[in-house]
Amino acid sequence: MSDLIVDVRDGVATLTIDREAERNTVGGTLFRELLEASESLENDDAVRAVVVTAHGPFWCSSSDVENLGEWVGRPVDDLLHDPDFAGDMGLPVLSEQARRFDRLGIGRWVLRFSAIQKPLIAAMNGSAAAGGLSLALLHDVRIAAEGARFRSGFLSVGVGPEMGLSWTLPRVVGVPMATRMMLEDVTLDAAAALECGLVHRVLPADQVLPAAQELAARLAAAPPLAVRATIRALRTTGSATFEQQLSLEWDNQRICIPSKDAQRALHALLAKEPTEYTGE
Repeated sequence: MSDLIVDVRDGVATLTIDREAERNTVGGTLFRELLEASESLENDDAVRAVVVTAHGPFWCSSSDVENLGEWVGRPVDDLLHDPDFAGDMGLPVLSEQARRFDRLGIGRWVLRFSAIQKPLIAAMNGSAAAGGLSLALLHDVRIAAEGARFRSGFLSVGVGPEMGLSWTLPRVVGVPMATRMMLEDVTLDAAAALECGLVHRVLPADQVLPAAQELAARLAAAPPLAVRATIRALRTTGSATFEQQLSLEWDNQRICIPSKDAQRALHALLAKEPTEYTGE
């Protein structure tokens, strides 16, 4: 049975996490399917924006805490490749010797998911914790339900943050709030998450997915090269030097300015009339 439902309509892909019985924990085939679907959509020029939502009161939780007792104490390199613990990650299984030299672990999954250069919108119908929170922060936009809660949760089970959370969270909410969330393990409600910038919008639960899809539709109707260039620039703004960012911006302009879509956009702006973009 699949843990992810994929629906593509009018340039917008909606990926629905379907592990409600397991509180949408990061197990089963979820991560493999999420990675495979995202990479397939990245290579489909007809798809211009991606929404990730879920069934049930949780958007995405971490591993099943009730079963952690069976796994704590084992080498983490083994756990990553044990489907009973980590699920099917969609990563090549490493040999015993190769695992000893692997210094990225689940970070290899994160790098591949982060390489998707299309708008990723998290329609957070419910709460996110630990690996689920890390996953949410790999999205460009996060729209949350009023009842959603957000928690790091790693410290409470005696482990450190992973999936890039120690890099993404301080850049999104600032170091002081990130420190509170990770060291004090505070839980933020939706209003607090909005105030610190963890999420971009908070809406009644039944409005979250429609709002995310409406935003995705607007982005899908925009010039795709310009959208991709903007995503590309935003993704590096936290790590590139000023000179590197200037170089990337100029590279983007070399691609966008000569395009037919840029000509269409300028004509539409001056004529005050809508147009369609082809990615040319």
